[in-house]
Amino acid sequence: MGKYVGLDVIIIGGGAVGVSSAYFLQQAGMRVTLIEQSRVGANAPRAPFVDCVGDELSTDLAKRGKELLFPLFEDLGYNMRLVSRFCFTSQSTITANSVRRGTRADELLMHDMLMDMKNIVNDRGGRIFEGLQVSELMVSGGKVVGVSTTGGQFLADETVIAAGVLSARFEGCLGLDLKLKEERVAAGDDMVNVPITPLGKPYVVRPAGKPGAIMAVGHDVNAICALAVGRQVAELVSCPVAGSGFEPGVKMPAQEIPWAGV
Repeated sequence: MGKYVGLDVIIIGGGAVGVSSAYFLQQAGMRVTLIEQSRVGANAPRAPFVDCVGDELSTDLAKRGKELLFPLFEDLGYNMRLVSRFCFTSQSTITANSVRRGTRADELLMHDMLMDMKNIVNDRGGRIFEGLQVSELMVSGGKVVGVSTTGGQFLADETVIAAGVLSARFEGCLGLDLKLKEERVAAGDDMVNVPITPLGKPYVVRPAGKPGAIMAVGHDVNAICALAVGRQVAELVSCPVAGSGFEPGVKMPAQEIPWAGV
């Protein structure tokens, strides 16, 4: 009671936050369209998941992400065993992706997990567009009502901007000053580009005065936080009055923006 379901939601960006948002939004009963300008998960680290998670689980966001892991594994068809702290190994499990490849996976990779999440969103009726660039947000009556892309216009009840550092291109429309930067960091033996916010914590908010839009940027260097950000996005869409932020049209300094996990 008191929550919305069945809304049309567009997610801009097919990285860890975008895919996690699509998954949890669909779980919450939303109709999901994910738009990625290149390939979904293209920049996801091809490294063991345990190396992407990291050792530090002291933040609230990381703890929320950890709570989501095993229900997610079960839904994806994994049979993972916790060996020590955060070391996962397969118990002769065939993942959704390896079923499609006809191979057996003994180690969980971050990239493969995101691909499995993408596939399950697609299998359950979500729309996923790759090679499509969002040029601008569509605004009507002060409300964000969709996006214009190189392939046409998409209308939605809610638009989630999860495009990493490229989310900055929508700052002017939403009256934000995010001060995002991109850093190349180690994820196990892999190197990946990660959108970094000034405080080093993910930014998840519904800008006041711009209904219909949610900004979800950054997931720490700790990949488990991306799951928690995706879940938080789903909660904001389900409860539109939650998560309102700041005065419309005012460019707030980055240090004054409300941050997730603080």
